[in-house]
Amino acid sequence: MIACVVVSRQALHGAEASLNQLLEVLSDFSPAVEWTEAPSVAVSYLDLGSLPEPFAGAQAIGQAVREAHLTPAIGLAGGKFPAHVAAVSAEPNEALIIAPGYEARFLAPFPVDLLPLDEDTAHRLNLLGLRTLGQLAGLPAGAVLNQLGASGRLLHQLARGRDNRPVVGRCPEAVEVATRQFEGPVAERAILEAVFQNMAAELADRLRADGLAARTVWLTLHLDDRTACRQRLVLRHPTGTPERLARVSTELLAQARLRSGVVELEVGLADLVPALGQQLDLFAHGLEQGSRLREALKDLVARYGPECFYRISLSNPEAHLPERRFQLERIDWL
Repeated sequence: MIACVVVSRQALHGAEASLNQLLEVLSDFSPAVEWTEAPSVAVSYLDLGSLPEPFAGAQAIGQAVREAHLTPAIGLAGGKFPAHVAAVSAEPNEALIIAPGYEARFLAPFPVDLLPLDEDTAHRLNLLGLRTLGQLAGLPAGAVLNQLGASGRLLHQLARGRDNRPVVGRCPEAVEVATRQFEGPVAERAILEAVFQNMAAELADRLRADGLAARTVWLTLHLDDRTACRQRLVLRHPTGTPERLARVSTELLAQARLRSGVVELEVGLADLVPALGQQLDLFAHGLEQGSRLREALKDLVARYGPECFYRISLSNPEAHLPERRFQLERIDWL
C-alpha cells in the first residue's frame, strides 16, 4: 500500500526546516519516504507495505501531521500514481482510500493532464481526442505504443492504475535553524538587526562544532497580520562566521517589505558543507579594507550574477582617444 501526503507549500512557510519536520514525522510510519516539489504543494510518498487496516493507518498519519501544525490531504492506493490522484482530489484533513482492484475505475474520469506528460505528448493526446484517463486506458497497449512511443507504455499502465514504481527514500537535508519570538510586534529594523547578531553567533557556534559552513541562508519573518515574508540567498562561497551570517541576514531583511510588525524570526542555513581551513597572511592587516571590498563584491556577484560586473584595465596607454586606452574585463578572480 502506498500513501501519498499532500501539504500546501504555503503552510510549510517555504522553509527547508518545516519540510524536514514533515519528513521526520512521516518516517515514523515507513523507512521509505519520498518527496517531490510542485508549484503549490509538497507531495510525499510512503511505502506502507501490506497495511492490514488502511483506514486506521491513514488516521494515524493524518493525526501525526496535524500535530506538526500542518493540514494534510492523504490518498492510499496500490501505487504511487493512483495514491497521488486520490490525495489531490481529497479535501484538506481528509483521506481517500482506493481499494485494491478498483484503481482503474477510480482513475477513469480524471483528466490525462494528471499523468507525467511532456509538452509533445500532451499535444499528441489532445490531437487524438483523449481527454480522460479512462479513454487512454481503454485503448489497446499496442495502439498506444505506436502513437506515443516507448513512454506510452508507462502512461498506459498508469492510466489503468498499475504503478509498480518503488518509493525511493530520500534523507532530509541537513539544516541549522534559529528562531526568536517576540512578546509584541517589532517594527524597528535596528532591533531586528541586533537580534540577528545574536542568532548569527548561535548558528556559527553550531557550524563550528560540526566543522561545517553554509552556502544558503534563508530568512522568514512571521508578521502580526498572520502573513509571512521570506527571503533567500545562495552564497558564492560557503561561510560559517558570525559576522558574515549577520551581514547576510541584515541584507535579506533590507529586501523584505514589512506590512506589519514582526512577531517571530527564523534564520536558517542549508547546503551545509565541510568548512575549509584558510592560511592567514601575517601582514593582512594592511589589506583589511581591500579584503572587505572583495567580500562585498563576492556577495554581489553571487546575488546578481558575474555578467553584471566588470573592471577597467589599461589596454593601450599610447592611444589618442581616452576610450581606446581602456577596456572592460569580466571579474574572474573571485
